[in-house]
This record gives sequence, structure tokens and C-alpha cells, in this order.
Amino acid sequence: MEKRWFKLCGINGIQGSNDLSLITKMNDAISHRGPDGNGVFQNKNTALGHVRLSIIDLSEASSQPIYSDCGNLILVFNGEIYNYKELRKSMLAKGYNFKSEGDGEVILALWTHHGFDTFSLLDGIFSLAIYNQITGDLVVARDHFGIKPLYYSLSDSGVIFSSEIKAILQDQSVSREIDLDSAASHLQFLWSPGEATILSAIKKVPIGSYIVFNGGSIVNVEKYYSIPSYSASLDEAGAEKALDTALVNTIKSQLVSDVEVGAFLSGGLDSSLVCAIAKSENKDFKEVFSIDITSDDKDGFTDDLPYAKRVAEELGLDLNLVSASSTDVSDLPSCIYYLDEPQADPAIINAFKICQLANSKGIKVLLSGAGGDDFFTGYRRHLAAQLIDKAEKVPQFLKSLIGYSSRLFKTNSTLGRRFHKLSNALNQKGDDALISLFSWMSKEDSLKLFKEELRGKIAFSGYDTLNSKLANSASSNNVEKVLDLEREFFLVDHNFNYTDKMSMANGVEVRVPLVSLELAKVASQIPTNQKLKGKEGKWILKKVAEKWLPKSVIYRSKTGFGAPLRSWLHGPLKPLIDHLLSEESVSKRGVFDYSEVQKIIKADAEGRGDYAYSIYALLTMEMWFRQFIDCPTPTKLDINEFYN
Repeated sequence: MEKRWFKLCGINGIQGSNDLSLITKMNDAISHRGPDGNGVFQNKNTALGHVRLSIIDLSEASSQPIYSDCGNLILVFNGEIYNYKELRKSMLAKGYNFKSEGDGEVILALWTHHGFDTFSLLDGIFSLAIYNQITGDLVVARDHFGIKPLYYSLSDSGVIFSSEIKAILQDQSVSREIDLDSAASHLQFLWSPGEATILSAIKKVPIGSYIVFNGGSIVNVEKYYSIPSYSASLDEAGAEKALDTALVNTIKSQLVSDVEVGAFLSGGLDSSLVCAIAKSENKDFKEVFSIDITSDDKDGFTDDLPYAKRVAEELGLDLNLVSASSTDVSDLPSCIYYLDEPQADPAIINAFKICQLANSKGIKVLLSGAGGDDFFTGYRRHLAAQLIDKAEKVPQFLKSLIGYSSRLFKTNSTLGRRFHKLSNALNQKGDDALISLFSWMSKEDSLKLFKEELRGKIAFSGYDTLNSKLANSASSNNVEKVLDLEREFFLVDHNFNYTDKMSMANGVEVRVPLVSLELAKVASQIPTNQKLKGKEGKWILKKVAEKWLPKSVIYRSKTGFGAPLRSWLHGPLKPLIDHLLSEESVSKRGVFDYSEVQKIIKADAEGRGDYAYSIYALLTMEMWFRQFIDCPTPTKLDINEFYN
């Protein structure tokens, strides 16, 4: 296996009349993304910053910012370009002389010849900025699928951007005003879709896009890549062959590293398939990591550990286990701090602990199975979307009967929760039914939680973002429409966000080989009935997996990367809930209606409704407020400090 310099990074930048000396504070704020190197470029109106963690190459040749030969172009870059060797070779043929083996210099070389077309040539995960000292143009770009985060904030003083929100907030002039629509999205979906963040003044750079700034103002926003539209052009044999080839190509390219590569291994199809192909491509691949849910109450998640152990044994892998105890929630404040936003998914703690263990074992790169569900119908909501398609022909009185029947099932059981969610979707019309499959609360119920005087200010723009995507979808059926939402929003704003933040907090890079340009193209060409065949989700992926894995691993019930949330809420998190969601705390915050908050807490405790994730969303928001709003600059607090 060829080796290359490997680095974990974070980038920062300022342009305009802002205090350019902030760039050093910004670098310090994200030093966890790269404690080994800290580079800065600065002229009279622009500053760029970069932090890096280098495993082998600590020389100046791989440091950033990177300068063009003429000195007029400056690059800061976070990520990995998997096809950099081919691109480097093409630039060598044009007479370009490289000073290092790094992929960052390849990007700058491409820019000198291809300009904005450079981004379409890259195959990898990245966020970057290129500054032209002659024209004053500052270009920021984010990778095709939004795997790497990038944020920016505009004001009269100019623009400030970073890999993380906490760096932008080093500038005291950036408004701390809460985006109420985004807060509503966190209650409704547990994450905020699209460009919005929890702060009105800070936006996400759109995926597969670049923004041109000059003088601290936006000149242009351009999308250079769109996920291929559904075409269904492959037959079964062609789909199976193309998918297998794409999987091998992608995983092989992402195994290239100068350090040992490990992987998440839940025992589910996606991570098991990634590990099987990785082992076939690299005999030295061996370190894998999984969660052991030690609580008797697994909160609706089946025990995956026996399957993870079997896959590890069959492939000759070393399985490293992290305990997901029903009593240990001490890492939650750190997770919320590193997340930058109050994302309400308890799985973040699992990801944090796995990456923490991987780092302690000397593993700096992990492969993940993320994306398999989102491209090939791995969630229950895909089956529900199929039922919604069929339900359009069902008379309304029968749908109403289903809705009434759902009341017979208690929502404090896994089956009851699923039946309620399905009956709710079946009794909605059009695209509202599909969006409800992503919802944990209705718009009406989430609105009630806000103070009465704030309710009129909430327009549910996050909901409208999803609605707009569905309205403009080229997909011909509900399953493919839901997949559109998965790939552009849920995967990006939920999975990728917490995976990047939890891994980088621990000095680990996570790669997602099931999300690549080649695989996205193949997935778009596979007919829906080969992805979801009857009730069998990921059918075509499972057919391919038969070449690599035992059928007992492939054809088993779907579970998830979860945590015993309900055990936490009624156990170790209860004192925090009592304190952080007390009348004094909620009233002082001035965002939510205390009486309505108490109603859902009481209803959940008495088994009259399932509000576990809603309560958790409120809790994580208050924990975020205390670390990001109440402190002059974002500050990581110990769990005991929340009782002060």
C-alpha cells in the first residue's frame, strides 16, 4: 500500500474591516482539529488560518497556508482528496513542479489551470478557501456531499468563516440571536436542515457549492455538483455488477493512508460490508470498533454485538468494544460543545466514545458504513413511503380508522411508537406525509413549546426547505423522494455533522466510502424495486454482499446506532432535566413556555405519550445555550458545572 502524508485539519478566515488578529483566537478555538500545526496568512484586509494534526510529516513542506509559486494565490484546506495521484500526474504533464507529496498543493495547481472547474475534478471530502491577492477574491468551497463542515457569517464589517461555529463566535460582534425557525427544527427533526444554523447570523456553506467573496461581501454563490437524479437505467444483473465494482473501487481508494486505518463495526450490513471489502484489499486491516450496550433496556435497539463478534472473527479482525452504560452520561456536555449545535441524537455519545478509544489505540482513520441506508433504502421510513404511495388509493374513512386504531397501542412501547408514526403519516396528504416520516413532533406541538409571544415569529423555514426539495424533485415515486431528503439533508445535517465533530474532537478522521461520486451515480441508476423489494430494504446491496458476508449477517432485522435514551432520561439525566428545565431556568432563558415543557415531561413519565426525544432536544438546547450563549466565547463545561 502506497503511503502519503496524512493530516487532520481545520480552517478559518476573515475578510473586511473585522479585527484580523482574531484569526489566532479562531485557530485556538478549533485546535482539537489539529494541535500539531498552526499557520496564518494575513494582509491588510484578509486573514486565513489553518490548524493541523500530522501523524508523520511535521515538515514545513506540508504546512498550510499553501502559496502558489507566484505568491498571489493562498490556500487553506481541510480533508482528503482520494484521486489526488491521478490529478497530480495530470499537472506534472503540464509542467507543474510540486514541492510536497500533499493533496493540498495539487488543489492549488489545478486552480491555476482550471479555476472554478477544479471542484468538479476533485473526488474526496473537503472544505477549503482560496484567496487571490491580486483580485481580492476569496473563494470558499465544500465537498460534493457535505461530509466536511464549513460555516460563514456576514456583517457590515465583512465575512468570517470556519470549520466550526465556535471559532466564528470568537468575534464578539457576531450576533448571538437565536434562529427560532432552526430551534423549531431541532424540536421537530432533532437537527436543522439546509443552510440555517441555531444562530441567525451564521450559515452553512451549501453542499457541492462554492461562494465568492470580495471586500467581505458575497459576489457569487454557485452549485458545482448535484446528486444524480433517479434514472432507473440498470437491470438487475447490471446493477449488481456496477454496485460491486463501485464499492471495491471506493473502499480501495479510501484505504490509502500513511497511518493504520480502522473501522466502525456494528455488525449491521453496511459496516460489515465495508470491513469485508477493506480486509480483502488490505490484509493488514484489522482494528474495528463497536458499542456494547450494557443496559438491560436497549430502548428498542436489538443487540448487535453477537453479529459484530461473528463478522470480526470470520474476517480475522480485532474487535475493540466501548461500553454504552445506562448510567454514564458524563461525556454529553463535551459532545454538545464539540457539535456546535444542540443536535438531539444520543448516538453522538457512542461516536464520541468510539473515536476516543480509537485514538487511544493509535488509530487515526476510521471507515464508516454511513450512507448505505440513505442511498439504498435502509430505514423503516422507506417502507412507510412505499405504503403511503399505495395508501393514496385507500378511502379516507379507512385511513381515519387506522388513525383511531393507533390509540390502542401505547407509545411507551417500540411497536406503539412505530404504529403511531405510520398512522400519522398515512393520514396526511402529499409531501406533508413524507416529511412527517422525519419528524419527532408535529409543527403544532413544537410551536406550543415556545413562549406565546414568540410563536408568531416562527415560520418553520426548515420544514419549508424539505417541502421545496420534494416539490422540485425529479423522482417518480415516494421512496425516491424520501431518499432525496436523506441524501441532501438528513445525511448531511445529522449524520455527517455529528460524525465529523465527534471524530475530530478526538483526533480521528472518519471516511464514508458508501458515499462517493461513483456510488451516487450507480445508486441513481438502480430501479426502486431493486433497492426496496417488497419489504426487503437494501435488496440489491444485500445481493452484492452475499459475495462478501454470511447470509445470517446480511438478512437480519434492521437495528440502529442508538443509545438507551429512555433509561438515561429516567435515570442519570433526570437530575439535569429537573435543574435545566426547571421553572427558574426555562423562564430565565425566555424561549420556551415552562407550563408546556412540564406537560410533556409529565406525560412522558406517566406513559401518556412518547416525548423522550422532545425532552432530550430541550435539554441539549439548554446545555448548548449555557456553553455558547451564556459564556463570552464558547466554553466547554463539565457536567457538574450545569448545576451552578
